[in-house]
Amino acid sequence: MYFNKNGFVQIKANDNLKIKGSITISLWVRPFYNNKNEIISFKTSAGGTYSGYEILSTSLGATEDFSINYGHWWTTGDDVTVIKQWVNIIYVYDENSQTDRAYRNGKLLGTSPKTVDSSNMKYPDYMYIGNGYNGYIDDIRIYNRALSESEILSL
Repeated sequence: MYFNKNGFVQIKANDNLKIKGSITISLWVRPFYNNKNEIISFKTSAGGTYSGYEILSTSLGATEDFSINYGHWWTTGDDVTVIKQWVNIIYVYDENSQTDRAYRNGKLLGTSPKTVDSSNMKYPDYMYIGNGYNGYIDDIRIYNRALSESEILSL
């Protein structure tokens, strides 16, 4: 789906989207220049307060960073050239091992120890996709479990 910074998709959030605990988020993006906006987020309104999980896009010129928030911020931070190219972004939080991992195009970008007190997460009624985003977003998948490495490579 193409977004031109002016529109977004608003989805009524049901309990299947209000994940607490282990989670995997996978999506394909094809960003254009000058992004600093939400790819996917839970908010009280399109311009409102964040709650739940979100993935943001920040581009400076021809490079792109992706930031992921699920109890704390994770930034890919490697500023690779992905403008006008399809990129698969995957974020995994494993509650059992208390670690999170981020991937770009199947390549592990890093892992870190993390504890999320998801019992305090208060999800609003709506999920937003493409709020202020400039580019394409496709094949969003949200799992209520941590996918394994082999499952991630098969996406």
